[in-house]
Amino acid sequence: MCDVTENQHTVEEWQGRVESCTFVMFNSSSWNTSLCDNYQTICSMVDLVAVEKYLVPFIVTIGVTTSAVSCAVLLRTHLRKKFYSHFLIGESVSSSGFLTTVLINWMHDQGLAIFRVPGLCQINVFCSHFFLFLVIWLTMTSALLILFDLTRASPVRWMNSPSVSKVWVLG
Repeated sequence: MCDVTENQHTVEEWQGRVESCTFVMFNSSSWNTSLCDNYQTICSMVDLVAVEKYLVPFIVTIGVTTSAVSCAVLLRTHLRKKFYSHFLIGESVSSSGFLTTVLINWMHDQGLAIFRVPGLCQINVFCSHFFLFLVIWLTMTSALLILFDLTRASPVRWMNSPSVSKVWVLG
């Protein structure tokens, strides 16, 4: 691992090292390890930066889109009258909120000054913990209710009511 206190380099030196590592990575016929002192550390950092730069927004976009589609399906079809669909809607909304906080953190890491707005950093930290808690809580609650329903000899009448599931999800 690269220790910043031992290796104090300027940005230009790091960019030169990264460019030489990229050249070494893609031009295997002229392999020269002297171009990079610490080839594995710097090139793995380049790979992580590239993965984070493009993969995080892609995953967030896919996650929010699928959550919106699942909410639309659960709310606009006959499934809205089912007991467990409200738990799934709550999980979809919570996971979308958590993914939004991940996207906000990613935008900050990319250099956008979004945390200059007063209170946005505190709201983002709160929401990241709150939405993750909601996803876990709703998952555990719905799993326990399903287990409770399966262990009974006859189905419980109140578990077939969508209004009861709304009370469980909201309160």
